[in-house]
Amino acid sequence: MVEIDGAQIAERQVMKPVIVALLLSAPLATGCGSDDSSTSPPGLDAPSCTMTWQAYRIDLVTVPRSAAEATLFGLDLDEYTNDSNDGIDNHLGVTLGTLLGLSGSWDVNAAIAAHLAAGRLHWVLQVGTCFDGDEVRTRLGRGVDVDADGAFELAAAGIAAVGTRGARLVTAHGTARVPFGFLFDGRGDLATDAWQVGFALTTDLRVEADGGLGGKLGFGVGQLSDAALEPMRAYATTAFNDGAAGEFWQDADIDRDGTISTAELRGVVDRVAPPDLDLGERIEDDAGYRIGDLDGTNDHLSLGIAIHATPVAIE
Repeated sequence: MVEIDGAQIAERQVMKPVIVALLLSAPLATGCGSDDSSTSPPGLDAPSCTMTWQAYRIDLVTVPRSAAEATLFGLDLDEYTNDSNDGIDNHLGVTLGTLLGLSGSWDVNAAIAAHLAAGRLHWVLQVGTCFDGDEVRTRLGRGVDVDADGAFELAAAGIAAVGTRGARLVTAHGTARVPFGFLFDGRGDLATDAWQVGFALTTDLRVEADGGLGGKLGFGVGQLSDAALEPMRAYATTAFNDGAAGEFWQDADIDRDGTISTAELRGVVDRVAPPDLDLGERIEDDAGYRIGDLDGTNDHLSLGIAIHATPVAIE
């Protein structure tokens, strides 16, 4: 788990009142003009040393439950020097945490814990280290165990994030595969198997006493797919009587037909969680990702989460 400094949290912004926080929460980071210094991610180059890999299956995911936790779990994904909020990027985390605070029946943390424990979700982190050098790498992708032998295959992972050996595993500038169809299931029975590319993958992890990894990771996402949003849409349609959250979703039902359509949900997401990262216009795959590919327009949405992961065999 992420180490929490009480004095630090006390200084952070607390959550705004119920509906105001969801409707008016501002991005944690803002683009700051164009830059022509874009470069290829370092993970596309061969490692500078003899690298071996260890796989870890993520067994705990914590989505922020407040604005303070969103700051604590966030990382600097775009590396702007004049970001607000000390460079922390986690606007989607703020929004998810606010919704969690509004609702009595929507809790992503409890839902994803159940999915992980039941084996419905296999999210695998690979760590590359060297005996003859200081370079470290991380990959984050979808794990599958087709033959049910306990050894996973990494079905897709993207470009490795790269860093330098140290007390903590700090890497940046990668791409990942992210199970948004699970991260948007706050009821526990609505998840979809919808994975999307996460850009600017960044990690800050440490080895824990149990031999696993704990800490935080972050990434930016472009337009969320209909399948990724479906769990929240299905929940919202049944949540009209869910306290303050119910009032919010009733207001979101623009055509007053008693359901939240995908289009209506997209309108809500666009309003309360607009993009806060400038990572390059309309990049949606690994090949399009460049470091510093800035055009002065925010085009991706940031998310930072806390995790724990346990070593697993991979084949």
